[in-house]
Amino acid sequence: MPTLHLPAGQNYGCIQCGRSCTLFHEIGVDAVSEARLAALKVNDLLRPGDRGKPYLKPIPGKTEVKNICKSGGTCVFMTDGKRCGVHAEHGFEAKPQVCQDFPYRFVETTNGAYTGLSFACTAVMQNLGPSVESQRADVERGYGVSRMVLSATGPIRLTPRHDISAPAYAGLEGALAELMDDASVPVPIRLCGQSVLLDMVASLLRQARGDGTARGADAMPAGYRELGRYPADSGTTTDEAIIAATRRRFITKEGRAHLFHLARRHQGSPTLQRAFLGLITGFRLSFADGRGTQGRFTTTVDFASHCLTSMLRLGRVELQGVGSRFHYKDFARLGNGLTFPDDQAALLHRYFAHMLYRKDLLLHESVWLSQKLMLMYWGLVRWYAVGHSVARGEADVSLGAMEEAVRSVELHYAFHTTFSKIFENAPTLGLVLDSIVKRPGFAASMICGAG
Repeated sequence: MPTLHLPAGQNYGCIQCGRSCTLFHEIGVDAVSEARLAALKVNDLLRPGDRGKPYLKPIPGKTEVKNICKSGGTCVFMTDGKRCGVHAEHGFEAKPQVCQDFPYRFVETTNGAYTGLSFACTAVMQNLGPSVESQRADVERGYGVSRMVLSATGPIRLTPRHDISAPAYAGLEGALAELMDDASVPVPIRLCGQSVLLDMVASLLRQARGDGTARGADAMPAGYRELGRYPADSGTTTDEAIIAATRRRFITKEGRAHLFHLARRHQGSPTLQRAFLGLITGFRLSFADGRGTQGRFTTTVDFASHCLTSMLRLGRVELQGVGSRFHYKDFARLGNGLTFPDDQAALLHRYFAHMLYRKDLLLHESVWLSQKLMLMYWGLVRWYAVGHSVARGEADVSLGAMEEAVRSVELHYAFHTTFSKIFENAPTLGLVLDSIVKRPGFAASMICGAG
């Protein structure tokens, strides 16, 4: 079994709050877990109104997994005390494997397996309980049977056309982590600084490998068209050397200050932010989750309308998982700042730092695009913070509203979803995404005010 790396400074102690069972749209049960539940005769654990009814339902097009039924918006095994009835009666190992895995996700790399945690879990969100390191034996046992193991052992793409080695990526991730830990600037500026650094490294790598497009050439050099990207050993300067030199120059106190200065050089566009996040949230609402039985034409119109109204600030904002819509003027009142109270700033730093640790940057098309998506997540967190604050009737964004914002983004866009894969598999939408994130002012637009 590969070496299992655990997140330092992160605590986790399950408090069985029942939130996840309420918020997850689906809870998949594999065949082994289904047989285990049947042998335990768990039908007796159902609430009185659900006894005698099936507790599992088939998933159209799938035979190897079924979903647990929900009643009143929660898993049918949840007790009135918001505890898992199967866990309470038969113990942790009786639960379906997907429930045992939560909140962990394991990513295997050439340097070992990394343990990621979901911030949809209240205990993870609030850093409650004993350290994860102190639970190593239990975590390693869970890793051995988990169905939440992803692989990132293949070529590491810095950009869609340029691979880098695993040691080079380790150096790059270390530089990004140091930028994220710089408390001299707010978290969104740190994210923009990361974006500047990645743009710089990508440009240096193109030049070192003789990529004609770095000098404005119209076509790729002969011999590479059929590959679509450059091999990892092309060029005379190693990627490790490029990244090491970049770290020596910019990952110092003065160098970081210069990067953050560059991060502020573009003036963000609220219109671009609203258009882009309107596109993303509209896609999530209209395509990924569907609208009942409406046809493709109606769905497309619904999606386009959501994008346009967001860009023009017409109507009200609708976000998945928020109980009510809110007005664009609420952004000016609640969501246009870059700084937050210390407890909220600490949560945001811990969340985005953990994204790096759990290898989110290795799970999408390229490291460069994944970091742009982190900027998108920042914009979405702020949109959700406004939405949850309005729904709660708050005059200011509270820590509770910020926690709900992080949870919403984790559930619907970041950790518990294949959202980004939809763009990879839909060429037209992927081109739209690329055209927007490549804009020089994209990063600044994701952190500016949306009002």
